[in-house]
Amino acid sequence: MAKILLGIALAALLATATLAFLAKGNAEKLQSVLATTKQDLATTRTTLARTKDELKTRTEELAAANVKIEEKDKEIANLKGQMDALNTKIAEAATAMEAKTVAMDTLQKEF
Repeated sequence: MAKILLGIALAALLATATLAFLAKGNAEKLQSVLATTKQDLATTRTTLARTKDELKTRTEELAAANVKIEEKDKEIANLKGQMDALNTKIAEAATAMEAKTVAMDTLQKEF
């Protein structure tokens, strides 16, 4: 009976050793995956920080460009107003010139 119990104990010991060996292999694989994942995470965080800085810079550049666009729009509106005023003066001058031409023609006919 002792030999049977010793055989069972030996079989249990071999099974435990086999399971421990397999578990060790799985643990090493998991540690390798964990190390790779940590490295990927660090790389991703660095890239994210760089991207955030770049986004901030581009946002500031966009805001500055929008301010310049607004200034140019105001300048264009001002120049359009000046152009309209000059066109009005040109129209008035043309009307006055036409009136003087008619008056001159009338005077020439009288002489």
